Amino acid sequence: MELGATTTEATFTKIRLHIGAATVVTAAGTYECEIPSKKLDLLMPKYGAGKVDMIMDFDVNSSLLKTGETPPRYMLKPVIKVTCVDPVDRISIHGFVRDATCTGLAGYAVGLFEGTKAATDATLLALTVSHKENPKWQAGEFRIYTHRDGKEHAVAALEVHVESGDGAKEEKLVIDAVLDSTVVSLTDDVEVNFTVTK
Repeated sequence: MELGATTTEATFTKIRLHIGAATVVTAAGTYECEIPSKKLDLLMPKYGAGKVDMIMDFDVNSSLLKTGETPPRYMLKPVIKVTCVDPVDRISIHGFVRDATCTGLAGYAVGLFEGTKAATDATLLALTVSHKENPKWQAGEFRIYTHRDGKEHAVAALEVHVESGDGAKEEKLVIDAVLDSTVVSLTDDVEVNFTVTK
C-alpha cells in the first residue's frame, strides 16, 4: 500500500485510514465485501527523532472472513501491522509477473520468504499481488516494501487459494505452488521479474 509522502514535524501516535469499499476476487467471480467500520485506527510504534518511513503490512489471513456460502459473502476486518524504519533502511522489491511472451499477468501472488527457500510450507514475511493495468500500474507489476536486514531471502511468484480455517468463519491463505523464484539480498532496492508458464 503506497500512500505517498508528506513532510511534517510532529510526533504521531495514531493514523486513521478511511476505507470506502472492498471486493474479493476468486476463481468463481468477484464479490462485494462488507466492511463493519469504514475507519481504521493504526497505533504508531515508538520511533526516534528525524525522518521515518512507515511500512504497513496488511495481514490477509486475519482480516478476511467468509460469512456466507451461497452466494459467497465476505467481511473485511483489516489487521495491519505498522513498522517504522529509517528511510535509508527501507527496501523496495519491484518487478513484473509475465508469461513466456512477456505479457504482464495480473492477480498472481508474490511473496517474500524468511530465508532462502521458497516453498509451500516456508514462512512468508510479506505478500502482494501483481496488478492489472491502470493509471498507476503496468500489467503484471508488483512492489513489496520491507526493511534492510542485509540477509538473503527468497522471493517468488505463487499459486495460492483461500480455505476455511479452524474457526467456522475463518479463512486462511494457502500456498499451492511456487511458480518461479529467486534469491535476493536485502541490502538495497531490488528488481526481480518472474515468468509463469502455467
